[in-house]
Formats: sequence, C-alpha cells, structure tokens
Amino acid sequence: MKMRKALAAGAAIVALGSLVLAGCSGTSGGGGTDETGATTLTMWHNSTTGDGKQYWDDAAAAFHEKNPDVTIKVTSIQNEDMDGKLQTAVNSGDMPDIFMARGGGKLADIVQAGKVKDLTDLIDGDVKKAFGEAPFSAFTVDGKVYGMPSAVLPGGIFYSKDLFAQLVSTQNQHR
Repeated sequence: MKMRKALAAGAAIVALGSLVLAGCSGTSGGGGTDETGATTLTMWHNSTTGDGKQYWDDAAAAFHEKNPDVTIKVTSIQNEDMDGKLQTAVNSGDMPDIFMARGGGKLADIVQAGKVKDLTDLIDGDVKKAFGEAPFSAFTVDGKVYGMPSAVLPGGIFYSKDLFAQLVSTQNQHR
C-alpha cells in the first residue's frame, strides 16, 4: 500500500510537469505513508542557493497545497556532490523518491539497476507536445522515459562571420 500511494503521488507530480526530472524511485527509500494515510516523498535537487533553491521549495509547497495528503521533503545537494550521493543511494537501496539527474549514461545505469520507474505512460500528451520530443531524449532508455525535463534552455554556437569566412578562405587556399 505504501508503494502504491507513493507511485500515485509521483504520477501526479509528473502530470504537473513541475517537479520531477528523473522519476520515482522503485524502492521509495526515503518516503512513505504514515498511519493517517499521508504520504511523504523525498526529493533531491542541486539548487542550493537563491532563486533556484526557492523555486523547488515553492513548487513542493504548491504541490502540497493542491494535494494535502502528500508532502515533499526537499533536500538541496551541492551540484558537484549529486552524482556521488545518487550512486551511494543506488548501492545502498536508500533512493530518494524524486531526484534531479542529467540523464544519459548515469541515468541508464540507475535504470539498469532497477531503481527508477518507467514514466512513459504517465506523461500527458499535452505535456509532451509542449516540450517536444528532444528534451525527453536524455531521459529515455531503451525506448522508455524515466524523467521529466524541468526546463528547456536554449543553446547554440556564436561565431564571428568575418573570422569564419577568413578561416574558410584560408582552408580553401591550402587544398
């Protein structure tokens, strides 16, 4: 029963698309349901100061306000320490219920260890449409989605057109 409530709460968080980056732990090491039926979920993130930390505190409080039977215990972990703490949590079986992750190979290792929940069918189509497919690719392992993007940031390469043209011209002269 404890795990079912934790997973249901995690699914509700995913539907909001505001808190989950990596997904619900399959072990629910830190969270649980008390004798009154209230559920506490643990969340780890890497925003330890200022607006970033406040964002996650506010998001957890807003979620609790809409879901009074679910409390999210938020823990800020220094960015440089996050990967090591997650690896220790995987090895010890004491995973947080929700955690931030960068995706890719490290997430694939946690998936292979059976410590995260497949969220593929829990993500609302409108949410996927709003984000597009690309942000989910970092959190997709073997065709299944294990995390939600919390933000999609622009990226790009800036260059000087004049210097680039000069380099191309120089390269062409040496051919």
